[in-house]
Amino acid sequence: GAHTCAVTVAGAVTCWGANGSGQTIAPGSPFTDVAAGGEHGCALRDGAAVCWGVNAAGQARPAAGRFTQLAAGASHTCGLTTSRDVTCWGSDTFGQSRPRRGPFTQVSAGGDHTCALQTGGPAECWGASRDGQSTPPAENYVQLVAGGQHTCGLTSDGRVRCSGYNDYFQLNAPAGPFVTIAAGGLHTCGITAVGAAVCWGDGGSGRTRAPQGTFTAIAAGNIHSCALTPAGAAVCWGQDAYGQSRAPAGRFTQLSLGDDVSCGVTAAGEVRCWGVRPVFLSPAD
Repeated sequence: GAHTCAVTVAGAVTCWGANGSGQTIAPGSPFTDVAAGGEHGCALRDGAAVCWGVNAAGQARPAAGRFTQLAAGASHTCGLTTSRDVTCWGSDTFGQSRPRRGPFTQVSAGGDHTCALQTGGPAECWGASRDGQSTPPAENYVQLVAGGQHTCGLTSDGRVRCSGYNDYFQLNAPAGPFVTIAAGGLHTCGITAVGAAVCWGDGGSGRTRAPQGTFTAIAAGNIHSCALTPAGAAVCWGQDAYGQSRAPAGRFTQLSLGDDVSCGVTAAGEVRCWGVRPVFLSPAD
């Protein structure tokens, strides 16, 4: 996507990039998890989901309940409940928002599909699958990521296995081994065992040209990518038309990338938003 969100070590959410629909406006604080979608964002506060930005399909109107993790797709959002089920809201055109009973350990939302990691490692995906993105290879995974029209899983021995749309070779992962991965619109990224950031797939706007250095986490958006250094600094590359690749100073523990915007909260727990048009909107706008 073209917006980026991160959670600081103090629990604040910070966003940067496009803000035409208020997707950089995160209400309230402190937060423990943040998810940036197509043109909306959601974050966890005391186990409850708080969302903002475009709400045409209900993607910014969170379901009631307590969650431990959130994932945002193009026009839908999903949460992993404390009972380890998956609850989703927003667009359900392809069945991507239908609830699923667990137990699950992780959820990931793609363009029009959703994937969850079952206890023990098997993947379960639902929603659009015209390119096979909802039928990942049979394997036990430690991480599962859903991209625009593809899905990748990370095995315990550092291999990356993918399915779905592959016109830009976003499924063709290097040998690795990898310790974490991320799926974007038409590209995929990972952190190797030695801490290097590596990306493959559509390289337009420089989204796959990862900088040298040592990194601990990585995130992939529609046309940009970001990673965290060991000190918690965010480093981004790729399209920057809306400032989504100009990460602010700060120490972060998590990154999430959407379409054209980025979001977060200050270390003091206050909402900071910037982008093309920083207009303050309520969560349901």
